[in-house]
Amino acid sequence: MEFQDTIDSGNRDFDKSLSSASISFLRESAKWSRFLAIVGFVLIGIFVIVGLLFSSFISNAYQGIPSFAISLIYIVAAGIWLPPCVFLLRFAKEINRGIDDSDQNSIDAGFSALKSHFKYIGIFTLVILGIYGLVFVGGILSALF
Repeated sequence: MEFQDTIDSGNRDFDKSLSSASISFLRESAKWSRFLAIVGFVLIGIFVIVGLLFSSFISNAYQGIPSFAISLIYIVAAGIWLPPCVFLLRFAKEINRGIDDSDQNSIDAGFSALKSHFKYIGIFTLVILGIYGLVFVGGILSALF
């Protein structure tokens, strides 16, 4: 690879190019993203299977626990984790396609998917921190009364 591989751009006012080191870093990031996405999909599948099996196991072993609620928790957790895995896989696919075909639109789509991944994880983190804050405040209030 040359020091600077130009990626074809529709906008000629600003020439976009990536160095060979940047391309190498992007390819390696895409490989790890693909790996993490596949592992995520496998774990999502395991969560759904365990949720369904756990439901029947709990209903047979313990009569007092609502098996539907526990099963639903597993399936909802799998559903929550699905979008970030899809975004990571889309990032890997589009970045590799963009580099292989020198297609700026694919690279833009890849970075858009990566942005969506981080945005989703960030919002999810804020929601969890908010729930922790409410639980903390609720614990303090219940201790006072």
